[in-house]
Amino acid sequence: MEIEHEEPLMLWDIIKLLKKRKGDADYWDIADQRRTYEYAINKVRLNEDDARELLKELIDNVHIPKIIAVQLVDILPITIDELEPFLQQIELYRDETLPKEERETLTKKLLDILREYWKKAKPLTSIISEEEKEEKEI
Repeated sequence: MEIEHEEPLMLWDIIKLLKKRKGDADYWDIADQRRTYEYAINKVRLNEDDARELLKELIDNVHIPKIIAVQLVDILPITIDELEPFLQQIELYRDETLPKEERETLTKKLLDILREYWKKAKPLTSIISEEEKEEKEI
């Protein structure tokens, strides 16, 4: 099988894809799909609209490659130490070490944006809908 297209997926994309695969069935066909769905539901930090808005802002306004922006949205780092691995990825992706001033500016900009979205982040239990809570208990 040949891969035609590769696309990084946010946790919300995975949740929607797996819900579509399950359809109206009472049980998952494959246990790995159930475990992946449960993992995604438990790890998602933002509601879907905020996650998509943040992804768009990181890609369009900060010019972060999508593969890294998706990770930033899903993990939502808010400290310099948490952000450092992503800065290293950005440098690897660009195949250059950022000058100190540019790196500091990017760090500050990213932290400001991510911290604003952190304020929007809801407790994980409030993100999960009642339907998904019931499904999780099955």
